[in-house]
Amino acid sequence: MFEIALTVLSCLKAGTRAHVAWIADYEGPEIAGKNGAIAITPGGGKMGSLLSNAIDGQLIDHARGQFTDGQLIRFSISSVDALINGVPEGGKATCIFVPASELPSEIWQNLNDRNPICITCETNANLISNFNFYTSKTIANAPQIAQELFAKGATGSSIDGKLIVSVWFPITRLVIAGLGPIAEALDSVAQLIGWNVSMASNPDISTGMIMGLSPVDATVIMHHNVEDAGRALSSALDSRVGYIGAVGSKAMQVTRANWLAYRGYSDISRIYGPAGLPIGVKSPSEIAVSILAEAMATIHRQKSA
Repeated sequence: MFEIALTVLSCLKAGTRAHVAWIADYEGPEIAGKNGAIAITPGGGKMGSLLSNAIDGQLIDHARGQFTDGQLIRFSISSVDALINGVPEGGKATCIFVPASELPSEIWQNLNDRNPICITCETNANLISNFNFYTSKTIANAPQIAQELFAKGATGSSIDGKLIVSVWFPITRLVIAGLGPIAEALDSVAQLIGWNVSMASNPDISTGMIMGLSPVDATVIMHHNVEDAGRALSSALDSRVGYIGAVGSKAMQVTRANWLAYRGYSDISRIYGPAGLPIGVKSPSEIAVSILAEAMATIHRQKSA
């Protein structure tokens, strides 16, 4: 749901119709994308996907109708969809399909800010109504089943009679600016713990990625060129990213700090450099583990502050 928030928010502000769908229940072979969401615009454009794109075409076809109410719709993954998308066939998904304008408007800004949220709704003869929205500050006011699902701290949905509860928690994003053995090790280890990783050697691309990061995200700067590293670090300091790691020797850190100071960045206390916990590691994999441990500790400490 987080990946479609900006698109839906833009559509709502522009007065453009958009439909939103996510999975309330799934039965069948294990498949990726059960916790995703999709936004569909009138022309058939989409952002996001469900079940590795296996039912996206069916959702787009359904969106061509004129619907003003939320619906509970069941889709099956056909042999053709399975073959095209490289997934097992036979899975059955029960989807919530609703015009974005029918959902509480506060949802989208909270998602855009990467806050965990909970949505509850009621179903009656495949029609959905009574959408309610909760955050970590208001979840105590939600039905008990919603509180219990939210307390698990993970994205998921549950159907209890006529009540449907859906919870979304953000996945930490890691932007690695630069390449090399440590970057490759960071990519592997971060994906192993479920993070969403992006790597960019081009400083123009990496700085753009970094600017969009949130307090639950992290970036590690690996550029050796002072200009490239300085641009990435300044973008990180201008952003709300929760962890900024800078790989390199102490002498390199001083050079980067001087570059930043010359451009008005006097407070660089958010930068961890050399990045990683000081536990005597040497190999790229060990360094990657120490950096991610430091990043996790920093992000969790800020969340509990």
